[in-house]
Amino acid sequence: MRDRKEERILVQKDVLINNSLKAQAFDISEGGTYINTQAEFEIGDMLELSFEVDDAPVRMKARVQHIQPGVGIGVKFIGLSVEDSMRIKRLLQSLSHAPQADVAGKKKVLFIDSDVRTKSVYKTRLLRDGFFVIDASNNVEAIKLLRDSKPDIVIIDLWTEGIDGYDILQLMQMNPDMKKIPVLVLSARHVAADVEKAAQLGARGFLLKMTTTPIRLSEKIAAMSGGS
Repeated sequence: MRDRKEERILVQKDVLINNSLKAQAFDISEGGTYINTQAEFEIGDMLELSFEVDDAPVRMKARVQHIQPGVGIGVKFIGLSVEDSMRIKRLLQSLSHAPQADVAGKKKVLFIDSDVRTKSVYKTRLLRDGFFVIDASNNVEAIKLLRDSKPDIVIIDLWTEGIDGYDILQLMQMNPDMKKIPVLVLSARHVAADVEKAAQLGARGFLLKMTTTPIRLSEKIAAMSGGS
């Protein structure tokens, strides 16, 4: 339980597992990290990890503590050298000292879409209308933010690169806390079967990007979330 209480910071960092398997860490603490990998491991497996901090290699052993099939593994660092431990602490400090937005009293919107331009256009309007917006560009980021940030509403495109919206909707339906979060699909295409499937998996609204202005999206979110 002690490891779970350590501050975990969202990060994207390439990791090499056992000197051969390329993967990516997407959060890190002084005691461990969560790694996105499709490779199969078992709880208790010992791994050798290497990644860079401040342009210097950090190498350590780690034990698999948690497994989420299809997403990744949570590991605990074992036997960190003093020098490597200090490098990780400096990394955490630099990330945690980044400017943070004022979220007091604002509805938190999680925007899941790999299209940077799309997110930028809509996000600008949502911020102007008083929402706090966080975004994810792939399934791994989306699941991490769903778990840790507790959004008030989720916007998702089901079919952009790196995202399987149906998998995310299904995961949310299986989790009692996530299941309560309203989901709005904002899609580049409109097919009756897709709309029906998304609704069956809990989506409460479906909008087409081509005909949805930023103002319209903001109004829809305000209605679904009870205002900004």
